[in-house]
Amino acid sequence: MKLGVLVMGTLIWLLLWGSFDVTGAIMGLALSALVSYAVPPKAGPNLRHVMKKLPKIIGLFFYFLWELLLANLRLAWDAVTPGLDISPSIIALPLEAKTDSEIFLLTMLITLTPGTLSMDVTEDRSHLFVHCAYAGESTIAELKRSLKDGFERRVLEVMR
Repeated sequence: MKLGVLVMGTLIWLLLWGSFDVTGAIMGLALSALVSYAVPPKAGPNLRHVMKKLPKIIGLFFYFLWELLLANLRLAWDAVTPGLDISPSIIALPLEAKTDSEIFLLTMLITLTPGTLSMDVTEDRSHLFVHCAYAGESTIAELKRSLKDGFERRVLEVMR
């Protein structure tokens, strides 16, 4: 086991868990050791590759947090104002993402953002069907461009 993998795994665990205490560090270290033991050395990306991608990973994380904040504010505003401004629509988003992991990460980020829901991927993996609760605020082309330039571009930068 490499020390760098254990340290990086522990830090990621602490960031994801949000608890910077001894118990969290021990759990992160144990989980990192288990994962590094279970995954063969040549199976995953090496630490140098991960460190090179780290700015892109951080960028994707903060972009997601920003989109999460905006979506929650939009839903909160809709909840406290009279009337209902929801104009739902289902769009077929053309995909550049092709691998299972790329499509999985993209669909999870879209689904975790309030107001959007990933519904299905076509069998040929060319399109992702997305339910958008606030589709009436912009055109379908603007929604597709927003998802492609926002989430998909950043996911592909991280995964490729």
